Amino acid sequence: MKKIISLFVLLFAFGFSVNAQEMKKDNVEISAKKDTKALTDFITLDNQTTEAFYGLFLYKHKMIADGIKEEKEKADLANIITKKIEATLNPEQFSKLSKNKELLENLTH
Repeated sequence: MKKIISLFVLLFAFGFSVNAQEMKKDNVEISAKKDTKALTDFITLDNQTTEAFYGLFLYKHKMIADGIKEEKEKADLANIITKKIEATLNPEQFSKLSKNKELLENLTH
């Protein structure tokens, strides 16, 4: 009887862990889609560039979800995201985005 109860508890714990990981993955994808939509609502992008930014924002949210704790790591990640955005957009688009400090802050942090 103890073995059956122990097995049930282990299966329940495993199921809960898997469910939590799936929820975390869903939240990361939703956040990346929101960032991508915010950018494409502000600046018109083609499909290929939009997908590239979705991948970038997916990476950003995965890093955050995996638990970046130190401020230096957060600042490094924000710097990387900013540089990739700047490299992908043309100068006019990046200038327009840079003027919207709130959106740029949301996209990079």
